[in-house]
Amino acid sequence: MKRDVWLTFLPPVLLAAALRVFAASQMVFRPDGSKSKFFLQEDAIGCAVVIGVPALLVFGAIRLRRARNIKLDLCLLVLSAATSAAILFMNLGEPYWRLYWNKARYDAVAMQRSGAPIVVFDWGDTSRFFILFGHVKEYLVIARGNAAVTLDRYAGHEIASWGDERMEINGLLSSAWNENDIQKRFKLRRFDACVMRVSHLLGSYYYLADRC
Repeated sequence: MKRDVWLTFLPPVLLAAALRVFAASQMVFRPDGSKSKFFLQEDAIGCAVVIGVPALLVFGAIRLRRARNIKLDLCLLVLSAATSAAILFMNLGEPYWRLYWNKARYDAVAMQRSGAPIVVFDWGDTSRFFILFGHVKEYLVIARGNAAVTLDRYAGHEIASWGDERMEINGLLSSAWNENDIQKRFKLRRFDACVMRVSHLLGSYYYLADRC
């Protein structure tokens, strides 16, 4: 009986965990400035909905057909689905891990520009799997003084693609960028509907994700 219990509960949970860890590793180990497509947490959730739910229904039907105790197996399947969903939606703190993985290099750059109010690292402009023409622009920012005060004011706050808040953030980021690359990096295309979210990681480090 114990073996049957684990055979009913574990497979969806293990698959969800593997999918979530894979998505996390894509963020943590991706090269800075990458423009190649990679797998986001939202993509893992999308795979679970599009592929995982039908697979779970088939798996559940097979397990229930072979079950000695249908009520127990049904409860285990529901618990397995709930656990899998919790794993997929779990925040693993990928930006923190990515920062720690490369922190020595970022700290070295910060020391070379000790007088700069803001230093911006291009973390990537990446196409999204489940959203047609969607992409994510990511930045790691070292902010000091008034720049840090500005980002702290917006931390945890979603910033729309237009308006005074957006102009302030774009102006702040552009001030640290090479003039030849400003238009290419920050110019919004006509059909973009970007929403930026600012997160304070640690110390003077901030993570900005612009999701379009």
